[in-house]
Amino acid sequence: MFDFLDACNIGKVYKDFILISVDDIPDYSAKGVYLRHRKTGLEIYHIVKNDKENLFAFAFRTIEKNSKGAAHIMEHSVLCGSEKYQLKEPFSTLVSTSLNTFLNALTYPDKTVYPGASVVRSDYFNIMDVYADAVFFPKLDHATFLQEGHRLEMDENGKLSIQGVVYNEMKGNYSSFQPIAFSEQISAMFPKSYPAFDSGGDPLDIPSLTYQEFLDFHQKFYNPDNCLLFLYGDIPTEQQLDFIDERFIGRIIEKYKCKNDILHADSKLPVIDPEIAELQKLTLVKKSTEVRSVAPETGSTGELVTMSWYTGTADIEKYFLSEVICGNDSSPLSIALKNSEFGDEISCGNFGQFDQEFFTAGLWGVKKDDEQKVFDLIEKTMSDLYKNGIAQEDIDSAVMGIDFTLREVNRNWGPPSIQIMEKVLKSWVNGKSCVNRLSPITSFEKLKTKLKEDKSFTKKLIKKYFIDNKVVVKFVAEPSKEYFSKRSDAEKNLIEKFSKDIDKAKLKKDLDELHSYQNHIETPEETACIPTTKLCELDPKIDIAETKLEFVCGADGSDIPLFVSEEDTNGLFYIDLLFPFDRLAPNYYQHIPFLSSIITNIGWNGKRWDDCIAESACVMGDVWGRTCCGSVPDSPDCKEYAAKYSDYNFCGRNWIGISCKALTDMAKQTLKLLAEIITTMDFDDKKRFDSLIQELKAEKKAGLVSSGRDYSVKRTRAASSVHQALNEIMWGISQLETVKNYNKKTSAKTLKTFEYIYKECIKSGGIIHITADKDSLLKIKPMLSDFAKEAKITKLLPAVEHTFDDYKHYIVQFEDAVQDNALQIIQVESQTGYAAASSKASGFMTKEAAAEVVFTSWFSNHTLWDKVRTIGGAYGAGAWTDNSDRTLVMTSYRDPAPEKSVEVFIDSLKEISNKQIPAEDIEKTIVSCYGDAIVPSCPKDRGSRSFEGMLYGNPQSFKQKRVDYLLSVTPEDIEKAAKRLYKNVSESCTKSVFCDKKINIGGKKINIPL
Repeated sequence: MFDFLDACNIGKVYKDFILISVDDIPDYSAKGVYLRHRKTGLEIYHIVKNDKENLFAFAFRTIEKNSKGAAHIMEHSVLCGSEKYQLKEPFSTLVSTSLNTFLNALTYPDKTVYPGASVVRSDYFNIMDVYADAVFFPKLDHATFLQEGHRLEMDENGKLSIQGVVYNEMKGNYSSFQPIAFSEQISAMFPKSYPAFDSGGDPLDIPSLTYQEFLDFHQKFYNPDNCLLFLYGDIPTEQQLDFIDERFIGRIIEKYKCKNDILHADSKLPVIDPEIAELQKLTLVKKSTEVRSVAPETGSTGELVTMSWYTGTADIEKYFLSEVICGNDSSPLSIALKNSEFGDEISCGNFGQFDQEFFTAGLWGVKKDDEQKVFDLIEKTMSDLYKNGIAQEDIDSAVMGIDFTLREVNRNWGPPSIQIMEKVLKSWVNGKSCVNRLSPITSFEKLKTKLKEDKSFTKKLIKKYFIDNKVVVKFVAEPSKEYFSKRSDAEKNLIEKFSKDIDKAKLKKDLDELHSYQNHIETPEETACIPTTKLCELDPKIDIAETKLEFVCGADGSDIPLFVSEEDTNGLFYIDLLFPFDRLAPNYYQHIPFLSSIITNIGWNGKRWDDCIAESACVMGDVWGRTCCGSVPDSPDCKEYAAKYSDYNFCGRNWIGISCKALTDMAKQTLKLLAEIITTMDFDDKKRFDSLIQELKAEKKAGLVSSGRDYSVKRTRAASSVHQALNEIMWGISQLETVKNYNKKTSAKTLKTFEYIYKECIKSGGIIHITADKDSLLKIKPMLSDFAKEAKITKLLPAVEHTFDDYKHYIVQFEDAVQDNALQIIQVESQTGYAAASSKASGFMTKEAAAEVVFTSWFSNHTLWDKVRTIGGAYGAGAWTDNSDRTLVMTSYRDPAPEKSVEVFIDSLKEISNKQIPAEDIEKTIVSCYGDAIVPSCPKDRGSRSFEGMLYGNPQSFKQKRVDYLLSVTPEDIEKAAKRLYKNVSESCTKSVFCDKKINIGGKKINIPL
């Protein structure tokens, strides 16, 4: 057996893989194994760690200096059929049949990455096999290019339009001010080099990409000697290499005509093709330059005005400096910008997407002609920080924040290994050591030593990066009312240009062939080529997180419920204090979201709000307001569980509260400060409150288009239950109406309302939840009774029951739109849209519910994917059942024709209800749904979900019963589920469309208040 972790084997060869280096990675309790294949040039970096969730990622350096979107279109297209897997879209088949815990493809400005993860080894290798075949042996036929990239479509009247999945996805990206302004800011720092172009593709440039250029792109960049294969987890390196060698190395050598021995096969650093290395070079802006740009007005409240300093290669110094200057709202630069009132929201921090980065400081929502005032303010603030130095509390809070962040494990948008992968690739792609960024904790400890030894260390950093730095960009992005109309005219000109040279008869023939290909429904015999795990191979017993109910003595001598989640938190702890708001009258509920978002940002105990934030930042990792809303599902199991705790009044309630996270070593200080925050909350800083209102309005306006699907779904569900009515009031279009009514003239009155809400909730009693590791719990639990008394937590009072009729008055345009099931139309200026429809589903914790989960998963990944995404050109489509609320939901995402998709949802459901889904497909879908049930969670999330499950009569232990039902689903159950759901939809279905104002569609128009 070859020991890859033995440094004595460096330079030796295993199956033509040379062991280049073995790295100790103590910050991640791991080892790094770096290898290169002598014949293909394929490089592998394996982080060997005791983690059963193994991950692989095929990465390619993909850089071009244009915005035609070849990298993005290629990312989609390689997953649309390959030499070994001759299907329309093996990716969608794999998504719906595997146990993956993560499966995606990602286009970055300098690379394209294909990651997949699983906790089951056989499944992991199955996924890797499909992905390897996709990237090295894709079909890349013309139909795929037309479908995923761009094409001319012709409707029944002969009218032409440009369509394509990537084309429509990017039209969605070009529909709001913020993403475009942000991209233009990056371009300003690196003009004429690859960051100045859109690797995702500009919709006005995408149609100029030819099929031959598309093929050439793959030939240029998808070579094995440009492939970086990242591996992570506990599968031994030898097993990984054996699989790789057996499955695709020989085929790669044959296809790519690999030499017997590549140049620099034993180089200690990554080998990069000279042509690609030339493309990687970054061209910096000329010294002290001012750049102006425009972006769509939608989502803006004014201009983006920033100053950016080029800071070079990312490291812990720059991370620390950014945290000191603008890490939180009380940091000196943040304070200066916020207090200036020149804009709505600050835009500060390191931009580190590439190997080289820059620091940016500025404001969103700046009025025209105030740009120079912002520039002067930033320059003066930087100068003052250098002259006067940084306050020790700002340094301490930055240190605390970084210490916490480096120790915390998060699962933000995938496994924690994805974050490690990104660190490795930032160096690896650019020819640097893979281990270069894998010692953040060690590096920070060294920096802390410098801080202790040199009191002027922070001041020196300011001088180095801001005072002496001459590479500075002053940037202004102006919202343009003409942005969409100009792009629309440009698109029309493109269509007109193409139409002059096109043979419409031939186009119709080509499109008929494409649509025939798209409409082909693959048989189980065809999809059998995708390797899958069988039902009989699954472990029916799943891992269950557990939260225990204990009690501490409250301020009134009563037993206060204490929920304890023991998880491996690595010396950290998370604590939640929740108070019910359901004893209030419903007219107050609309204010809960904003109150929750500002509750720890308005000051306490008579101190200034910024002093309070600075103080908490020196003690805790973070502190924030929290809401928790729901109801006990109408299920005998859930009702029985909730009844067990009826004496304690905590099941099925709506909560507002305060959460924090901290180092266990700081537990005493944290609990003391948390009690102070809860008992001495101030509601008298009108100036601060006015500023927060301004930020809230800017945030809601900025997120209007990107949140379109959520708004649509909430509108369709608003009348389905009391809980969904509350969701619409608090988070939907109705909340935008509430936000609109917040203003400076009435803010003093609003503050009094908030104070009343807060105090009434505190009077209603409270509960405590803590997530921590075993050692931390032993230390902290003895402190919690004193904490409960100090925080004045009292026994929970019972809820006041409210009916749907009590809620409906606070749903915007309820009588006009929601009540009569009309098609609701939400329109803004946008280049993209969303559709949603909802109806009834079966009850929770039943076999019928399990069958509906399986059916909607199949329906999403087959029929809806084919009709709405593949044929319709939307970026995404899906369906699911929320059986806890007895609801079926169907949606589309970044949809060029959402008004059509609403009908496609229903027609598709009708079609499938009259067909029989193959038994093989059903088994594969059950396996996939089982995979969803076993996706690992980070410690914080495990504790939180387990706690919330107890609050709503749905403990994690019930998850096992749902999995048991899932594994017992039969084809007959699926057939009944399809018919049942269609019957429900045909009897009653609420529908909504979020789309551009120019689309003429009948229905009830919902006013957008912002």
